[in-house]
This record gives sequence, structure tokens and C-alpha cells, in this order.
Amino acid sequence: MSEPRHSSQDSAPLGSVERVDEDWRITFVREYGHQVDEVWAMLTDPGLTRLWWADARIEPRVGGRFDLRWLNSPEAGEWWAGAVTAWEPGRLLEFTNSEHGLLRWELEPTDAGTRLRFTDLIRPEEERFVAMSLAGWHLHLDHLADALDGTGQDWDGWMQRWLPTWQDLHAEYVALAAR
Repeated sequence: MSEPRHSSQDSAPLGSVERVDEDWRITFVREYGHQVDEVWAMLTDPGLTRLWWADARIEPRVGGRFDLRWLNSPEAGEWWAGAVTAWEPGRLLEFTNSEHGLLRWELEPTDAGTRLRFTDLIRPEEERFVAMSLAGWHLHLDHLADALDGTGQDWDGWMQRWLPTWQDLHAEYVALAAR
């Protein structure tokens, strides 16, 4: 098995992408030096999701809502509806999202903390959105590491601070998705 490719922007491994019929499967595997319960809370506590990801309205059960409102984009303010399809505290979170398809978060304890395997199965209207999603998730998973370490995002200054990084990552993911 080959070593994961890393972004030229940071030491985090690049995500992967593959075509699955009409969908695209985006996958990231990240290691965090924090316990599973801390990572789980960052995924499921609306007070914590906003530190690194989005505002969330969550009903913690299969069939419950998992609505998201992105904070780092011009669409901030628009809620994207979702529903929980799997809820196994500390291990597995899966939900649908009207904008991002099926999102799956798998947590595994490691000696150093937690391994997160994130999968997004999307069917974008245009293929160009695949690389955009890859770059966005890459940054959000970096932001998760920051939040776990105690630093949340300044969403008002996000575009000025992070857009150049997103653009560089996007260029890397355009090349990856074209393979």
C-alpha cells in the first residue's frame, strides 16, 4: 500500500476521490492527538461544531435532523437540511445533507488519540464541485485539529485568512480529481 500523498500546503494527507456510478466518493483519514470522546463532541455538539465547521441543528438519534449552516461562505445563513442515518456515540456518525450528500464519520481509538475516517458521497450538478468539496473538507478537517487544540475559527475573517490556502488546495485537488 502506498503512503498517502500530502498537500504542499501542510503536513496533512490529501483526501482521495473515486467515481462510484453517478456519484463521487471523497475520503479523508486524519489522526488527532485527542481522545475519541473529544472528537465525537466536536462532531455532535452544536456549540463545538461552529468552532471548526458549521452551525448545526442536531437531534442525536437515527432519523433525527442534522441541519448545517456553513459559516465560511457567501451562503452563510442558509440552512441545509439533513437526517441522521447512523448514530453510534464515539464510533460512527452518518447523515444526509441536502448540499453535500451522504457524510460518514468513523472514529477509532489509537495509542496517540483518534483516527477519523471521513467519507462524503456526493452527486454534484457539475464535476468542478468535486475539487471544491475536497479543498473545503481538507481545510475543515485542519480546522478540527485547531479546535481540538483550543482554537476556533474567526469566521468573519475566514475569507481573508484562508481563501488563498483553499485556492492552493483546490488546484491540487483539481489535478487529483482529473486522474
